[in-house]
Amino acid sequence: MKLVLSLALLGIADSTFLLIHGCFGEYCVFLPFDEKIPAILGLLWFLSTPLAFKLEKIRIFWQLLGILGIAILLVISIVFSYFCILCFLAHVIGLIMIVLSTKNR
Repeated sequence: MKLVLSLALLGIADSTFLLIHGCFGEYCVFLPFDEKIPAILGLLWFLSTPLAFKLEKIRIFWQLLGILGIAILLVISIVFSYFCILCFLAHVIGLIMIVLSTKNR
């Protein structure tokens, strides 16, 4: 649980940075939508982590939303040849959190 919460804090920091600064330089390229939308959704997802660990039904919904969000954003990344290392960092952190949360029942 402590590791998941620590990862959530890292995800919050990453999403907040992306929300404030957006993508920058050669690390990010054009997206067909406002780049802040995924950062806002990621931030909300990471912020909901403590609630997800208090209630089992919320945790399952939280896990499904995380998997769905990561999958959609990875498909968008592939289709539009979009590369953002901080975005991918958030995806990896989220995936690790989901895996750990399934083992933490």
